Amino acid sequence: MEANEAAVRGTGYPEGMTGTDIARLLPRLFGRDREGNLTCSGENGKETETVLYRRDGTSFPVLCRIVSWEEEQEQVFACCVRDITEFLKILSMREKSVEELEEVARAKSAFVADVTHELRTPVNGIKGLAENLLGTPLSPAQAENLNIILRCCGNMAKIINDLLDYSKIESKKLVLEKREFDLHCFLKETLEFHSVRIEEKGLKLVTRISQEVPARVIGDELRLGQMLNNLLSNAYKFTTVGHIGFEASVWRRDSEQTGLLFVVSDTGIGIPPEEQEKLFQRFSQADGSITRRFGGTGLGLAICKELAEMMGGSVRVSSEKGKGSTFSVSVCLETAEEETQDRKLPEYPGVTDSGLMSLQTAGSRKKELSEVMEKLERCAELGTWERAEGFAGLLRQYIPEEKEELEKKVFRLGMMVRREDAEKTRELLGELRSLVEEQIE
Repeated sequence: MEANEAAVRGTGYPEGMTGTDIARLLPRLFGRDREGNLTCSGENGKETETVLYRRDGTSFPVLCRIVSWEEEQEQVFACCVRDITEFLKILSMREKSVEELEEVARAKSAFVADVTHELRTPVNGIKGLAENLLGTPLSPAQAENLNIILRCCGNMAKIINDLLDYSKIESKKLVLEKREFDLHCFLKETLEFHSVRIEEKGLKLVTRISQEVPARVIGDELRLGQMLNNLLSNAYKFTTVGHIGFEASVWRRDSEQTGLLFVVSDTGIGIPPEEQEKLFQRFSQADGSITRRFGGTGLGLAICKELAEMMGGSVRVSSEKGKGSTFSVSVCLETAEEETQDRKLPEYPGVTDSGLMSLQTAGSRKKELSEVMEKLERCAELGTWERAEGFAGLLRQYIPEEKEELEKKVFRLGMMVRREDAEKTRELLGELRSLVEEQIE
């Protein structure tokens, strides 16, 4: 037997280890048969975790690689041994740290759940008192203030619910229900709820429900509604002019499962490619200024992603800055027994379109530009300059780069809006209208 200096230092045997029995060093890999011949249980060329014994009988963990060959009709073994004592210590510390982090995460989730439950009580109390006061004689200013309080309570309740949902998802305590429900009735009620708000913003709702969408399915109606409500509310929250599109179709169907695809599209502010990957991260929005302008926790889409995956589907986004966004969510629900009689699709709110591919061109470019300019002019007259600045920025996104004269006018318009110059703003808008008629097809 021959050994290098590191082996001598590590085992405490005499220099060179001449005459030392390898079976005493690595008894789990080497042994002796009845005739005293050396045997090896290690796999040739493969690294194995084992124990190396020192001369004094103590041992330490090692990784050992054995290579064997025949030389002059004798079997020769070469062993390369690496001390992994420190590695195993680090690994043990890492496992302990992971356990501690998991415990911290569980404690955090429990804390968030407890706090949000406690917050619900005062928020509901404020909401109830405000609703009661609205039933009493009030001045217009007092009624408006109470309505603002109610809207704030609604926003607060949504934030609380988002935090509760995410804490449940993190702690693996969110369980999906399996209950049969009327899918068409569910979709109609969802769209009717949002159509009011869409119309209030001067937008158009375009719907397309495939004839293949079944009447009934089995799944969690509440959580499916939560996803669609989030996507629809985001669509019109970030859209000033144009359309909101909603499409429902079937991508698979058999006796056990029904795969549904829902698409929500808009003609809003859009999202640049580099920001899209942040959308589904918790507490994150594509742009930090979005929170300041539109509010929100940044949890809605993260919850949608988790819920869709729990339902055997996914959420995808396709968007371009200034040209709107399209979100699609797929889910797999259990197939319910269909009604035997023929059933027509209900009257859905909004304009029924033969295909949402035409959504971007449903209204002419001139008409949409005209809508933006009208809203900008109204803001200038009312002195709501913060909103006016948003419309001025939107105008820039509509102007093609090659229209240099239009670009210059829009830039000057933006300067006048920032200076809050109502007269000059109206004058430039008048000039822009004629240029739009001439140059934008």
